[in-house]
Amino acid sequence: VKEHFSREFPVLDIGCGFGRQAYVLAKEGFRIKGTDTNEDFIELAREIFREHSLGGEFHSTQTGENLSDEKFRQVVLLEVLEHIPAGNRKKFISSVRNVCLRGSKIIISVPRIKSGFKSWLLNVSKYLLSSFFKNNEHPYPVPGENEIKMILRKYFFIIARVVNNETAFYI
Repeated sequence: VKEHFSREFPVLDIGCGFGRQAYVLAKEGFRIKGTDTNEDFIELAREIFREHSLGGEFHSTQTGENLSDEKFRQVVLLEVLEHIPAGNRKKFISSVRNVCLRGSKIIISVPRIKSGFKSWLLNVSKYLLSSFFKNNEHPYPVPGENEIKMILRKYFFIIARVVNNETAFYI
């Protein structure tokens, strides 16, 4: 974030949950606007920011609803795509594009799935099991690099990919 974003502009945190990453960004001096579909998480984020005297705005949005009436130069989408059904991801990315100004930078992260059949099978089986047991951790298969490139290419250019043991980041 420090390498690609400027504190001059606010950051839109899509799928902010209760504001975990937003909190870290705010502590680093970024102005935060967060959105999530879970109203309880939004209330927690507001409470955490109030308690720590941090400036931030948080709004609940429903699936399919406009993510924001404002346009942004900086957007984070951290650990969100695996919570979107695979068939809806292109439409979701289109809605993300609708809140971006020309030349915006977006940081997207997904849990890292190692390559190979065994990892693919584990990813798919997690989806099947989570569907059966209604586990919401990663309810849909985690998108791999090829899928991410495919869903982003209509609207964005990938300028960097950073991978660590647990997470893949696309900027």
